[in-house]
Amino acid sequence: AVGSAEALEMRRHVLSVVRSHHSARAGERRDCPPPPAGGGPCRCCWHADFMGGSRTRGRAGHDVDLLLWHATEPNSWGEGEEACVLLPLLRELLLPAGGATGPGLLPKEEARLQLVRRPHAEKQRRDADGARAYLPRRKAAAARDRGSDILHGDWHDKAYGIWRNTAGRHRRIDIVVVAFPDELPYARLNWTGSRTLNRLLRHRAIQLGLHLTANGLTAHPPTGRGRQETTVVLDARPGRERVEVALVGHAPVPDCTSEEEVLRVLAGGTDAFAGIYDPLMRNA
Repeated sequence: AVGSAEALEMRRHVLSVVRSHHSARAGERRDCPPPPAGGGPCRCCWHADFMGGSRTRGRAGHDVDLLLWHATEPNSWGEGEEACVLLPLLRELLLPAGGATGPGLLPKEEARLQLVRRPHAEKQRRDADGARAYLPRRKAAAARDRGSDILHGDWHDKAYGIWRNTAGRHRRIDIVVVAFPDELPYARLNWTGSRTLNRLLRHRAIQLGLHLTANGLTAHPPTGRGRQETTVVLDARPGRERVEVALVGHAPVPDCTSEEEVLRVLAGGTDAFAGIYDPLMRNA
């Protein structure tokens, strides 16, 4: 297993490179210190959160999953290799072939290194209902409608590789860069898991006429029934004014800025899923 100190060092190294590149683009230092106890992360810097087992168990497991995100910036801003977060990051993290000393990623000549990156232009397209064009549509495959393919439609940039630390030990590492700031709650929910919980949540979304992915929660109305409108309850908690929204077509569910709010929508506007607001309770 990866030790806590080792996992923290891996995160520190990755984040230092991301923030260095961001500072160069911004023309000023973008490397704020950690917030004080009880404080939230700053909005000017990139951040790196542990996902997967590190989040559901509260400690590192057999690998390290990192989610890179920014409060206001997307993961790409043009088609060139320099106009994104992931490619310059990998270029700097990659170790030269031939047994170079870490820390860093092993090159393809020595270990598995998989890159999954979506074209910038395709991320920008919007449909008439306001949803990003890459979010699910009714023409999706039947297997996806059953909620069985957890990562289908994940449009965040990703790299899967093997990390060599300074002691020469090798660890698996997954790096995910959030596509757009408003997709952060869905990325966190999906990449935290567990896989079983993700399946259950996707099935629940289908029951409500919705579709849940790592990028968003959208209406998923049946076809051939005239004006396609889906009513979604955002808040139905006791003592509060009931909040509903009618979504036309495949429009995205609005106002979900946290995992808790996403889970509340899936619970029909209630706190019935409050037991899994804490990631440590998501080991189903």
